Amino acid sequence: MRKLLLGVVISLLTIMAMPLTTFASPTLYPHADKTVVSGTITFNGSPVYHAKVVVTCDTKTQTTLTNHAGKYYVTMEHCGDGNTITVVATKNGETGTATGVSSEGKCNVDVAVINVSMVPEVGIFTGTIAAMTGAGAFLVVRKRTLQS
Repeated sequence: MRKLLLGVVISLLTIMAMPLTTFASPTLYPHADKTVVSGTITFNGSPVYHAKVVVTCDTKTQTTLTNHAGKYYVTMEHCGDGNTITVVATKNGETGTATGVSSEGKCNVDVAVINVSMVPEVGIFTGTIAAMTGAGAFLVVRKRTLQS
């Protein structure tokens, strides 16, 4: 009787434990993993030391700094395969951005830091000159048409 009771208890515990192992399976919860995001930050082909790197996957963000070789390494929690990962690197006011897609728990995103700043007045000045040139050309053509 004692062996029978022990067998029943072991069977019940085994049956109760089966759903727990099934629910803990990573195939049922693909976002319950970690994704390693790494890459190299460069400027004119040279590695950038101590650049600030911001890595974003879905709504999660992590920040790190590059080493002497311009490399960075971040582990993102709950960033499943197929998600787009955005990496933004900045150093001394210069910025670079790149994206990648996570696959099998990894994503390598290399970023070239470039100077994207432009003086806003240059665009306004160029636009004004273009508009004035177009208006002047229109008036010249119209005056010649009216005189004919």
